Amino acid sequence: MNQHHVITVGISLLTNFEREFKTTREETLKKHEQVLDHIAKDPQKACAELNALFSKTNFLEKNKTFGVTLVYTDTQFGKFTATMIKTYLERKGFKPIEIKLNNLAVPKNEMDLKKAQQLANKGLKELQSKVKKHIDRLLKKTPDLKIYINATGGFKAQIAVLYGIGKEQGIPVYYMHEEYQTAIELP
Repeated sequence: MNQHHVITVGISLLTNFEREFKTTREETLKKHEQVLDHIAKDPQKACAELNALFSKTNFLEKNKTFGVTLVYTDTQFGKFTATMIKTYLERKGFKPIEIKLNNLAVPKNEMDLKKAQQLANKGLKELQSKVKKHIDRLLKKTPDLKIYINATGGFKAQIAVLYGIGKEQGIPVYYMHEEYQTAIELP
């Protein structure tokens, strides 16, 4: 079956690496090869996005490939995590597509409420627009392509936007909570 998984990227890889190796965020960002080794050792444990993808596709055991798009924020942490996941997937034979979100970042604590709301609205609209256009391009190129949205990574408001896209376009959206043993498809 011809499949494509659109995956939102969060920072679980960073937090998992930092917790396991008792290091700081700044130090983690300097350890590209160590982070890649960490993913290769146990991708499911290292990274929530890959854990959910594995749960849905079993791609590590079956050694099969399918299309993957990584959707990430244009922040230091978003770019780092997406680069690590992309490099890992490339080493497994995938050719990930990237969608960078320029306006989707978690507002700073000192930001006033109105400005934070404006930033969130702008970023979530960009997420919606870019993912919809990307899906349309994929389906135009391959009309029988089965698309899935992996909404595990990122912050919770993204899930709502992605769920709306999925419902509107008849695309399954799945999510894996850290305490679940499997990814669940949202109804």
